[in-house]
Amino acid sequence: MRDSWVIGNKLDYVTTVVCIDYAVVGNWADEKKLTYTSYPELSQKPEVYDLVQEQILQANKDLPDAAKVRKFINLYKEFDADDDELTRTRKLRRAFVEKRYKEIMDALYSDKDSVHIDTTITYEDGRKAHIKTDLHIRSLKD
Repeated sequence: MRDSWVIGNKLDYVTTVVCIDYAVVGNWADEKKLTYTSYPELSQKPEVYDLVQEQILQANKDLPDAAKVRKFINLYKEFDADDDELTRTRKLRRAFVEKRYKEIMDALYSDKDSVHIDTTITYEDGRKAHIKTDLHIRSLKD
């Protein structure tokens, strides 16, 4: 995982939005002979969800029940300072991210198993890309 946004303050359980490390997970996928063409595609592969789940379950082992992650979603992009999601020192701007990704946050606290995303992202070089995808929500068991 490159970055994650852990949610749960004053809520029934803890969830997280994960941004995979594209280089690391990409190398892992290449070794496993998984095909993908982009970050959004790679992040939604079931095998990548399995990989992230293993890491979360490992971290959960050392946490009290109330602090264990119960659901997660792999985001279609990395959090980015250029999108005002991170400070220049890579700290998450929680209030901004909560507003931008409210639909994802709401879905994590519902009985949905996916959330539809239809958005435009801007790259550092000014190019824009339209992203239309379904993000899968994974529930965890102990």
